[in-house]
Amino acid sequence: TAWGMNTDGRLGVGDMNSPVNWAKTVQGIPVGATVDGLAAGGTHSLILAGGQVYAAGSDRYGQLGQGAVNGANKTSFTSVAIPSNTPVAVSAGGNHSLIVMADGKVFACGDNTYGQLAQPAATASSGALVEVNFPDLSTKIVSVVAGADHNLAVDEDGGVWVWGRNNYGQLGTGTRTAAERAPSKLAGVTARSVAAGFSHSLILETSGTVLGFGRSNVGQAGQDTSYVMTPTPIEGLVGIESIAAGTDSSFAIDGEGQLRSWGYNAYGELLLGYAS
Repeated sequence: TAWGMNTDGRLGVGDMNSPVNWAKTVQGIPVGATVDGLAAGGTHSLILAGGQVYAAGSDRYGQLGQGAVNGANKTSFTSVAIPSNTPVAVSAGGNHSLIVMADGKVFACGDNTYGQLAQPAATASSGALVEVNFPDLSTKIVSVVAGADHNLAVDEDGGVWVWGRNNYGQLGTGTRTAAERAPSKLAGVTARSVAAGFSHSLILETSGTVLGFGRSNVGQAGQDTSYVMTPTPIEGLVGIESIAAGTDSSFAIDGEGQLRSWGYNAYGELLLGYAS
């Protein structure tokens, strides 16, 4: 089921009536298929079910993987043609999509303005899946997350790879750049998982500490500064088991099940009992 804003048919419930104020059954997923993954992007959604990827919503940039750009909106989930192997994970960015295969390959489609697809600038966008190449990768990628215009991937040894937009240091490379079009590996981190907001990123290390970087104008990267250019420990977070990031807010759950939250709270996103 899905609910919320449904402009462009992004909920895949069969129409574009918006908002959807109650849980509504999505359309296009085969009956009986086991859902193994969900991802909500800026204007589209992805579902991994029964070994197949399905997409709904806007296809302006080719983010639905239907083979072309400026495609018609899909109000029901439509299958994506997978080039090889079996998909095991999906993530949706602002206007791009990422798919991880069982063999560790990563494919992308959609907007490439800031190198989100790890393709040259001459490729403005792609409606067909293109492979993301990881220079000198000696193992395989096991997970990916997409921010608005940037990406993080984790390999099976815990290495973190980053690419895409970097105007606020959200790639953690120590510099601010318009676009990084080839994945690079961050030094000195071993990740259990990663999370990406609109312009900030989080890394949960195997030690249970959390690192934040990127835009931090409302504290979303865990620091009282405008932006953070390298992965920086967030004070007070120890023994963390899982992390997540919203547009400009961040969340962590510790080993006792306690939720920690920080960042933007104008609409009560942080579950503090008030908006600020």
